[in-house]
Amino acid sequence: MIWNPYASAGAPAIADWTGGPDGASGVVENGSIVSVQASVYRNVRNLSASRITRLEVGGFLYGVLGHNNSDAEITSVPPDIVLMSVGGFGAVGFPADLSISGGVLQNLTVRDLDAIGSITCSGTASADLISVPNGSWIGSISANAGSLRMNVGYDVFAEIAFTGSAAVDQIIANGSILAAVSTVSGRIRNLIAGKDIGGSFSAFNANIESVLAGSPGFPGRIGVDYDPQTDTWPPALAEFTTGSLGWRIDNITAQSDILANITGSGTVQNVVSLDGNIGNASISSTIRSVTRRVDFVSAKGNVYSNIEALTQTTDPNFEGKVTRMVVGGDLIGNVSSHGSPTSIAVDGDVYGDITVNKGLSSVASILVGGEVKPGAEIVLNKSTAIAGSVGLAGQIIVNSMTAAGSLGGTVRVNRNSTESPIIVNTSDYEIAAATLGNGAVGVVPFKLYNTESTSATYNPNTPVTLGYYLDSRFVNDPPKIGFYGPVKLNGTPSTPGRTQPFKVEIVSADGTTFIDVTKRFKAVIDPTNNRIARLQYAPPSVHDFLMVGRYRITNVNPITSESLVCDLPGGSIVPVDMGAGLTFDIGRDCDGNTYADYLQIYGPDGNLALDTNRDGFLDSCVSPSSMLFCIADLNGDFFVNDADFQIFANAYNSLEDSTGDLNGDLLTNDADFSIFSTYYDQLDCAAYLGWQL
Repeated sequence: MIWNPYASAGAPAIADWTGGPDGASGVVENGSIVSVQASVYRNVRNLSASRITRLEVGGFLYGVLGHNNSDAEITSVPPDIVLMSVGGFGAVGFPADLSISGGVLQNLTVRDLDAIGSITCSGTASADLISVPNGSWIGSISANAGSLRMNVGYDVFAEIAFTGSAAVDQIIANGSILAAVSTVSGRIRNLIAGKDIGGSFSAFNANIESVLAGSPGFPGRIGVDYDPQTDTWPPALAEFTTGSLGWRIDNITAQSDILANITGSGTVQNVVSLDGNIGNASISSTIRSVTRRVDFVSAKGNVYSNIEALTQTTDPNFEGKVTRMVVGGDLIGNVSSHGSPTSIAVDGDVYGDITVNKGLSSVASILVGGEVKPGAEIVLNKSTAIAGSVGLAGQIIVNSMTAAGSLGGTVRVNRNSTESPIIVNTSDYEIAAATLGNGAVGVVPFKLYNTESTSATYNPNTPVTLGYYLDSRFVNDPPKIGFYGPVKLNGTPSTPGRTQPFKVEIVSADGTTFIDVTKRFKAVIDPTNNRIARLQYAPPSVHDFLMVGRYRITNVNPITSESLVCDLPGGSIVPVDMGAGLTFDIGRDCDGNTYADYLQIYGPDGNLALDTNRDGFLDSCVSPSSMLFCIADLNGDFFVNDADFQIFANAYNSLEDSTGDLNGDLLTNDADFSIFSTYYDQLDCAAYLGWQL
């Protein structure tokens, strides 16, 4: 029951009035104006086919204004019915009840006082354009046809019960709206309050559209009641419901909190709290689509409500799913979706469960700015029992707001009944992406995903080995460096086309010497998987070559314009966590048969006849022009000696000659001389590096 301050007051006994007594200056005639200079304490009735084109009351209208002839009208030239008062209802204020059985009650204006009473429209009669510019509307309206529009200067306390096709097209109040509104086949739309909105709103066979509480100067709420004893508006659960299949609820917006059960038989979309919470900690509430989608839910604060869209169907147009959520605070309620969402983004922590029956698709993401709290679960299904379920094919990111968040809860991928669920509860789990569904769970900063780049176990204090690569394979299929989340190259490379986010060093066999060869490589993000970076050989000049041996890779630190960083929403720059780095070995395959030359000669099935001079290399393809062993061996004789020095000196004297360029800057200068000297002192390149790969 909507509050009515005058509901308990008794109306005076009054008789019918047709003009004459009580200060009347006119009478009811066909097409005439009825004008009363004082108050009217009698019923006003029009039983004929005449039109009451205008009724002016200088004081109050008590009693009943109505007619019951379907050919008669209370309408015509605006304003058609004007109730005017200099004072107000004061302490007495009895209701004025308006009843019509035909035509339209239009342009009803109540000035300088509250409008208290009822409007009853029977048959084809309807009411429209009700205005109370300087008061509140307190009362009930019923109709079977037409569309209601109401503008109120203060608050609306209304019970509106519409049958047939009668619709509510607009209720605008500068104050609050507390109403019980129900329609059968008519829509409910444009409920706009400068302050709060409360009550229940039900459209059985139509949409509910455009509900707005609050204004830039007032933090309006959806979900309140009125307490006349304290003149306050405490929180109370509001209800929005469409009853028949397929009808939607669209655009429920509050400047502050939304506390409501919102149940749409069709799609529920655009439920937005601009500066507050959705739901609260003490009153349970649900936002639910019965047959379609919950398309967009957004709150600047926390979301306590449960969000549900669970319809199972093979028709994608009717599949239940929570399409998109944006939560500025914590997610405390549960999210249950049959189909995969596009995006669920929570800036704070996740306390509730997120369940997606069909799993997270390859283009979908769940972003948690802080922590997935202990006890919380993200549950995804990958089971033949649910048609189309993919498990984890998309991306889950924890600590996306870089707030020191962690995976305190679990990500669970349910499989068939004969298989145990897959549990992810650490930031460096050793489960292949393909087992999960080709997706990943990444905690910022993203660590190396070893199973996507190597089978070695991640240890932040020990380099990871990427394994053994032949030089031919390295060039044609660069090694993958996998991470648990999407990565990107930070900024613009200093040398176009040669992005170098890693420091790359070749290591001596005894592990004591590291030579920086970074400028001979570049990194690219795998175009098919942004969780993978590939390290490519990119010689800076034609004189460069890919040396055999063991290489070490570490991330550039501090961050430069070419660092590899986590690709995060909002653009935060966080370098990836490579721990102690990783290593890989490169062996020689000069004939390109994908079998290491050394093993072709000396391996278990080797043939010594392939290396008649026993230098460890195939006789068929070793020559100074086709096989260079180390960067300072400029003439390809496997030694760094005076002959190489002469070549280097000639390039050094001309400066811009890149023949002696050993660091990839296309110049031959003192920096190259320092590198050359290191090799020159060792004389034998092979002995210096110690590798026979």
